Amino acid sequence: METTNEYDKQAQEFLTKTNTSYKCTYLKYDKHFSNDEQSRNIYRITLEKNGKKYTTNFGDSLVNIKISTIKPYDFLACLQKYPISNIDEFVKDFGYTLNTKISEINRAYKACVREYTALKSLYSEDELELLRAIC
Repeated sequence: METTNEYDKQAQEFLTKTNTSYKCTYLKYDKHFSNDEQSRNIYRITLEKNGKKYTTNFGDSLVNIKISTIKPYDFLACLQKYPISNIDEFVKDFGYTLNTKISEINRAYKACVREYTALKSLYSEDELELLRAIC
């Protein structure tokens, strides 16, 4: 039996207050990120609000080998909730090093920008503040 903790309650309150539906579907066990060395469970997550949708694939933690439904908190806490001013700030904020391939940095940067842009089109600034409080 799963228990609901404060984090799970925060996420559910966000979904309720913003009238957002959350759907999680298991896709496969595979490598998710370009630099993954191990496979992980991969899910398709959809947030829907007022006829608008944001759908993305989500790679679960490597330590979670049980196939289950990802709780809303697990997903919402990982979203890019803040704008990214430029790639130099992105590199600094996300801790990339000189050893990181530029193609990997560009791919991650573009993915974060796309994610934030999608969330910005789905939620008002006040709703994004509620989302930012989930952590």
